[in-house]
Amino acid sequence: MNRRRFLLSLSICSFIFPSIVYSKKTFAENSLIENNLRNYFVSLSSAQMIGQKYLQSLTSQPNYYIFLLSFLSKKYEKPLSLYQNNDFSKVTSEVIGRDFESNDVIVIDGWYLSSTEVNLCALCVILNNGII
Repeated sequence: MNRRRFLLSLSICSFIFPSIVYSKKTFAENSLIENNLRNYFVSLSSAQMIGQKYLQSLTSQPNYYIFLLSFLSKKYEKPLSLYQNNDFSKVTSEVIGRDFESNDVIVIDGWYLSSTEVNLCALCVILNNGII
């Protein structure tokens, strides 16, 4: 193997390896987020129905997953994957309460829902369908 091929193979590996590590990290984080959402919502199917209706209204977002995580990162003190089940439920209830106090609500089918609730519902849809 000559020097040129060696450097070329190194450069290819430098692109491939980080993406593999990133995808494993993303999968692990998504599993933790999914678990928190599954434990938070009494009816996951109802949450997904609300989330689906909300996602249908977001026609201009090219990457819903990034959009939702970006929105939610502004509401929570740390990434969603770092919360334990009880902490996630407690903090989410507080965030939703603040949404209603500040009138940060979204109307879906006549229901007034906090923007955080709706975005969490949409995240349920995306994680359940593997749309990332």
